[in-house]
Amino acid sequence: MSSESGDWKRPSTTRRNIKVENFDIFESCARLRRIRNLLGDGTPLRLDGILCILGVDSKHNFGMRELANYLFFGFFDLRADEYEAEGYDDFVIEDLIVLVMKEVVHVYTNPINYRYFEPYMAVWRGLRVWSLSDQFYEKEELSEDFKIKSFVSMMSRCTRIGIPYNHSGYSEVFDKMEFEKYPLIQAFASEDYGSKGFFTLNYDVFDISDHLHGIYSNVDPVLFASRVLKDVKQFENQWSDFFHHMEEATKDLGALDERKVMEPFSFYFNHGKLALTNFAKTNRFEFPFVLFGSHSKKANFEKSRTGGRIESVTLGTAGRTGKTAKHMVLHAIAPNSPLRCSRTYFFGYDHQVVLPTTGEALRSISFSIDMQAMNTLYLIIVDLVKEAIDVYVKTLSVQQSKLLVMQKLPEKLRKADIGLPGPFVSYLTTQGSLEFSLKGFDINGMSIDLKEKQRRTCLKNARIIVYDVPSIEYKDKYLGSIVYSECFLDTHFDIVEDFIVDGHKKSVRESNYLILTERIPVYFNWAVYKQDKQISSQCLDICSQSFNNSEFLSPLGKIHVNEAKAQLSSVDHDNICYNVTVNLFEKGLVVNSEFQGSIIIPSSEIHSIVFHESSGISNNSLLSFEIRSTFRVDNLPPTFNGPVSSTLVVFFQPRSQEFNGMHKYLIPIWLKNSGREGHPTFENLEKVKEKSPLAPFLTMGRHQGLRVASGLQSDLFSSFSFSQKYLGSFTGDVDRFVRRLKISSCESVIARRDLELMTNQSSNDDLTLDSEGVKDCMVWVTVVAGLPWSNKNQLADCVVSMTKGSYKWIVIKAFDESTDFDVKNMQKNMTSIVREWSEECQGLSDSDSKVLRLMIVPPSCVELIDIVQAITSHPEKKTASHLQIQSVIYCVDQTRSFIKFNMTMPKLLDQCAQGLVNCIAFTGSKPTTVEETTSLNKDTEKLQNLLRNVNNNVMFALTPDGNFSRAKEIGLLLRANAFQEPELIRSRYFLFPTWYVGTFKTSPSEPFMYELHLILKAPMEKHRLNETLKSLSTLENLYFVHGRFQVCSEAHGKGSITDWELKFWVPSVEPKLRQLEKDEFVLEKGSGDVGGFCGKLYFYGHQLKEKVLKEMLRKGISPKPKLKPFRDANSLTEGEKKLIHKKRHLEKLPPGVFFNGTYYVSMEGEKSYWHPNMDQFVEDFLKTTNEEIKAYNNKIANQHYADLFEG
Repeated sequence: MSSESGDWKRPSTTRRNIKVENFDIFESCARLRRIRNLLGDGTPLRLDGILCILGVDSKHNFGMRELANYLFFGFFDLRADEYEAEGYDDFVIEDLIVLVMKEVVHVYTNPINYRYFEPYMAVWRGLRVWSLSDQFYEKEELSEDFKIKSFVSMMSRCTRIGIPYNHSGYSEVFDKMEFEKYPLIQAFASEDYGSKGFFTLNYDVFDISDHLHGIYSNVDPVLFASRVLKDVKQFENQWSDFFHHMEEATKDLGALDERKVMEPFSFYFNHGKLALTNFAKTNRFEFPFVLFGSHSKKANFEKSRTGGRIESVTLGTAGRTGKTAKHMVLHAIAPNSPLRCSRTYFFGYDHQVVLPTTGEALRSISFSIDMQAMNTLYLIIVDLVKEAIDVYVKTLSVQQSKLLVMQKLPEKLRKADIGLPGPFVSYLTTQGSLEFSLKGFDINGMSIDLKEKQRRTCLKNARIIVYDVPSIEYKDKYLGSIVYSECFLDTHFDIVEDFIVDGHKKSVRESNYLILTERIPVYFNWAVYKQDKQISSQCLDICSQSFNNSEFLSPLGKIHVNEAKAQLSSVDHDNICYNVTVNLFEKGLVVNSEFQGSIIIPSSEIHSIVFHESSGISNNSLLSFEIRSTFRVDNLPPTFNGPVSSTLVVFFQPRSQEFNGMHKYLIPIWLKNSGREGHPTFENLEKVKEKSPLAPFLTMGRHQGLRVASGLQSDLFSSFSFSQKYLGSFTGDVDRFVRRLKISSCESVIARRDLELMTNQSSNDDLTLDSEGVKDCMVWVTVVAGLPWSNKNQLADCVVSMTKGSYKWIVIKAFDESTDFDVKNMQKNMTSIVREWSEECQGLSDSDSKVLRLMIVPPSCVELIDIVQAITSHPEKKTASHLQIQSVIYCVDQTRSFIKFNMTMPKLLDQCAQGLVNCIAFTGSKPTTVEETTSLNKDTEKLQNLLRNVNNNVMFALTPDGNFSRAKEIGLLLRANAFQEPELIRSRYFLFPTWYVGTFKTSPSEPFMYELHLILKAPMEKHRLNETLKSLSTLENLYFVHGRFQVCSEAHGKGSITDWELKFWVPSVEPKLRQLEKDEFVLEKGSGDVGGFCGKLYFYGHQLKEKVLKEMLRKGISPKPKLKPFRDANSLTEGEKKLIHKKRHLEKLPPGVFFNGTYYVSMEGEKSYWHPNMDQFVEDFLKTTNEEIKAYNNKIANQHYADLFEG
């Protein structure tokens, strides 16, 4: 991928700005929190980090890819084709390393990927990005070297590492030596990078795949929308195909067998199963099946659901005594999905119709005591499944749900008024024929163990089976089994009451659930017999004659509404809703349903009628009929019979012709005859709304469900085209449930007063936050924070200065940037301020403002959320009621935000989080040249794009050097309730789940950043200054140096002395010095010109060592000369000796020695290169030299030389 090959190129603008789908910034943080919950000393493995390496560097490990897809919301599956279309290979696409630690997450990637990953990871707390710039990435050797060095740096603080070795559906034993073969791990062992040997010898490495798979199974709002709802659509489509299939199949009862009926489900399941891994296939314990009548006995039932083969029978032979079966049980499963549900459906009408013209009671062949009992039993277990789900969601206990089923079934059977004998009831609970199960499933359909009292946000299935129901009519005969199950998703989160108990805010759990298979018909029967169709035909003839023949006198009176399209439900079984045609007479009504047959109800059998007219054209109008108990048992389908009474609910489309006819003719008649003998009472629902059983139909959830059934889909389902002919409706508000799911997924603790705001889809303008206006004696808090060099103090002073005529201010500033944050001390100060202000307010007139503004400028090491929590969670209720955070401003110098390439200063992005700040002020210095302007604009644009991904609702303000230029901007920041806007409140709950109760935990920056200051006791020398400061850039742990100090023009403090200011962003390697004007910097001098205070420098970084900094700065002054040692003969070098000899070699020779031009020769013939008096020459030289050294040393000793830090 070298630049010479021409393969590398920048992504196009279109690619960089591609729309991010199936993504939510709040859920991105929630997913990272779930991964981090596996880390720390309190966990079983005590891991320091979780490592994820993609692509060729991990030999394309699928477990690593699965973790990356989880954190990046399926990026590597959804975007792979797009990358390849742009010409990038796998090496570029999967060039990613992620190390998740408890307080920091390291991400290495290339600059191509960085542009796409940035929106996903910018909101992660403690993000550290290792990514080169484009120009460096083009150099292949440099980029590979950078990757390995980055990886080594990431691992420096870890000892125990977890890796996702296996992906879902696979189970392979972790092999450390196989892990050592990963290319990146091998490179880690290279001596070029300070290797200590094998990776697994330096680190304890664990396979945590199973722990991660449990996390992946959590259904969050993104997974719910992108995966679960699509699975629901496909699953419902299979049920629609089944019903269409049954329409044709029931035309020929003799050819209707179990295998043919099951075709839509088995085809769907078997083809979807092809995508499963071998491991997943072998762990599948459930299969779809269909069983008719008595063939659904327990042995066949258990064999079918576990995939065993049994002989398929026909409907005509599966009945009680080898006759036609009257019911069938179905169990459908979605492949690669947790969705599954069971139903029991019936054949033939299960009620009688009394013709008003003749009084004849017409009955279907299937009408019998046995079938009434089966219908009743089925509807009872339908109710029990719903009740069991409700109990589980409230208690998180499968055992309590099971106990409820076992206790309530016989109770409900005894209450059922269908003449069931005692032995029939006893059998169902004493012979082991009742089975209840409630199981959890991961997103791929694998079973999950549901532990008592533990939350698991996964899809669950509740099921009741009654095996081998005995016949009432025929002794020792069995009717077969019945089954019902639903798949649901539950949510749980804590709500905090506004009052305080024992110093703590009391919390209660809020639970909710959505039954995902609810739209699949609970009850269904087919008119398969000739008599059933004849009954319906006779009823339709009565209506037709009454409408078309004015001379025809029906016992029901004149017809006013003919074949009006409506929907029919009941109070006791509100989840069962049918499309029907309704005929309204003066003295009764006739209802015709394709699946329930005909129902004729004379007005003498109606106890009361309740009417509700909708106020909007998109909602349904409601008409209910309460039926007398003497009529309802045999003359109504079981789905409309309640345990005590039966109330039918009819929904009309408002403003229709039929509706207008009813309103014009029938309602006046009902009103006139209301309460008379033989006539029902008539009331408007608005008058009896509080006590009426119909009230739930007008609640948000029920009303929404009915609108869905009418074809007006919920927002989440607007893109789906479900078959409304067969599928029912959701009785809950799906959109509202998803908002609750989001709260549950983020594990937010919500204040009771904010619950409606968090779950309501109303626009922000519709939500009134402060209906009482401004309270008396309020203290409004404004927080101005930022890094040490961000001019935050100047900005705070500017805000106070420009508004001091309008507001009264108290300002609290931190004088030391490294000061620890003491929550209790701050709350104590708040109490004092509120108390003093309350006392002062008592003396103010009504016209005076009773709002005090408090400005807090905290140290840079303090996180803003800690300050927010300290104020909002003040333990004293009286103080808390007078405190309100009004705005939070974070100052950023856009030229000093990035340490290296794309890595920002630690905690910078965390401090700018959504919901935490109202405004981000860019406080970089105003440029003075074209080059500076260009550089500033580039830095500003880069930082703005990044911060928009972190906080898309924040206001940006340009404040050069911390100065506002317009009062209007300050007015926007200081407006009332600026910090209490709905979107900010929601964001705080999602990003800081427990902030409201003050328990959101923060940690020091990683690495821990702090400020160290050094006092200068001597001026620095001008000619040494620049090189000295530039040498500080070799310190990778130093980021910023600033301060004011003196500079002398000559060595050792001599010459003219001037005052200078330094602002040095160390990564830039370009210190910025400015000479101060006279009296601009007042020095605190001591007794001498150079011995006192000559300035102070501040150093910001991590792991700073004062000794190292002092040694580097001492290069800025000439060092004190060292004393010279005295010389002796042994210290002389050969060169010095030759020089001494050269100077005195012509001196007079002693007697008996002569010089032959080359050697000194004695009379004995001895030769020497040295003069015979050389020892004297050396002694004379040493004497003279030592006298000079003594004079020099005396001069040094008598002269003062100041040290830079000691004076």
